[in-house]
Order: sequence, then C-alpha cells, then structure tokens
Amino acid sequence: EDPIAPEGMVLMDLSIPAPSTLATPEDAALFDPQAPSFLYAMRLGPGRYFLEETALVARPPVPIGALRDRLHARMAARRARWEVVAEEERCVIPMGLPLPLLDQRVLGFGGAASMVHPATGYQLARVLRWAPGFADAIQRAIEEEPDADRRSARLWQALWTPERVRRRQLFCYGMEVLLTFDAARTQRFFEAFFDQPPASWQGYLSGELSSGALAGVMLRLFGTAPMGLRVELARSVFGPSREHLFRALTTRGWR
Repeated sequence: EDPIAPEGMVLMDLSIPAPSTLATPEDAALFDPQAPSFLYAMRLGPGRYFLEETALVARPPVPIGALRDRLHARMAARRARWEVVAEEERCVIPMGLPLPLLDQRVLGFGGAASMVHPATGYQLARVLRWAPGFADAIQRAIEEEPDADRRSARLWQALWTPERVRRRQLFCYGMEVLLTFDAARTQRFFEAFFDQPPASWQGYLSGELSSGALAGVMLRLFGTAPMGLRVELARSVFGPSREHLFRALTTRGWR
C-alpha cells in the first residue's frame, strides 16, 4: 500500500506503531522509547518515494542499523513494502558542536564553521542565505584590510555576529532540553510546538528569527504547553542547558 497516504508528505511522524500493526514482537522492541526517532517521507513520482527514519538529536547517536530496522518495521506497520531500493543514504549530522575559534587565520563556512542548526540539524538553506553577504564581506576585507590576520578576524566577526551567536545559544539550549525527553515527552513537546502560529514554528526551524523573536516563541510555547510539559521545561532552566541560556542572555545587542 501507499506508505504515506493520504498525506502525500510527512515531515515529522514521531508516533510509535501500535504493537498490533507490527509484523513480529521483535519489531515492537526496535522502538526504544528512550531514543525516539521519526519518519520523513515524500512522494517523488508514481510508485517512487523518499523514506527516512531519523533521530532528531541523541547523545549517544542512535545507530544507523537501528534506524534502518525501524524504517522497515514502520513500513510493515503501514502495510507497505518496496520492490527496488534506488538509493540508500546514511547520514550523521554533527549538532551542537562548539563554535570554531574565531581568532584563527583560516576561515570556515558551512559545517566547518558550525553552521548546522543545533536544534534541528538543518544547514543547507542557512548556508545559501548567508553566502552572498559573506562573499561581499570577503571582497570588502580584501580591498580594505592588507593584514591577513586582521582580515580573517574581521571576516569571522562578520560570519558569527553577536546576534547570530546569541540565537545559536538559544538553539543549543533547546537542543539540550530535547535530549532529556523520551518518546512520549518529545511527542507532547512537538504537539505544543506545532500548535504555535505557523510563522513562529517556521521561523524557529529556519533559524532566522531575531534573538528577541526567538525568545518570544520559546516563552509563548512555555505559556501554552500542558502543565506536565511546562514543569519539564521549567526544570531545564536548572539542568545542563542553563549554560547556553546564560550565555544567550549575557551576549550584548539583543534585538
């Protein structure tokens, strides 16, 4: 059967298939509630689909083999199977890595400059958005700054402005909160998250909201979340994530 009917596209299916729909008891054991994962899926043409089982963020990472087995079990629960695998992708996205040393002479961009969204793993769209401005900054620095060390320092500051660093700390805070959630809490969190106005959650996922607007989204989610989830979020302020929150609040230039 069609693996994603009637939706046509699935962004983040965090559900765990009901045991009655799974082929074997062993399949039910694959879905570890302490290490949640979800389905991305889209139709690419008649009878052709992109299917991906992925963990949003995990420490330690969920093994690739476990994700593959979950995808097979999830498709079996949907009464779908494939005849041909046209391409298989194995992907590990480094999330929450520290910022590069901003006083070094060698410049980085993309993954080499920690431009991965710490709470979602998205990177490509951010790289494409930042590239033109960074290229302009490189051109101006070459024309205006003869000293190579000062030129590099100027460009690192253009890439990682205080505003971007502040936003990144807020995202790292969110990442650390998600790392404390099991599958049930993760589902409740995203139910509350996607219940926010579309501009709010879309802006969060894109990573391009201002730091003030981003903080507003997080506070609004806290205020509208169910009480049990709200307690969990309140506890996070005193957990390992508090360091990121403190750094975000103490970085200059809120806007």
